[in-house]
Amino acid sequence: MKQNNYIQNLNDWKRDSLGCLRLRSLELARTMIEKNDLLGKSTEEFINYFGKPNEITKKDQEAFFVYYIETRCKDDTFVIEEADKCWIQFNFKENKLKKIPEVIAYE
Repeated sequence: MKQNNYIQNLNDWKRDSLGCLRLRSLELARTMIEKNDLLGKSTEEFINYFGKPNEITKKDQEAFFVYYIETRCKDDTFVIEEADKCWIQFNFKENKLKKIPEVIAYE
């Protein structure tokens, strides 16, 4: 991925914060992690690149950040709750990114 394309895609990721515009992908998430050396980095460093997660759950010493990559939205401003959603989950243990996600989840 060329540098200019990468910067545009990074901006698109943040601009598509609800997944309404369908600009996010698993491939882009992996590229962002690899290019910015985010594996093993803190949640704060991760959020600096990925923006605020759509959902956060915590259990014991683990945190799970969910980023929507495809949702149905009303006027691109809010997610229609009863609609199907597609997302990527990032797992953090002791405040560090554990691994690069391998799958997309659907609901």
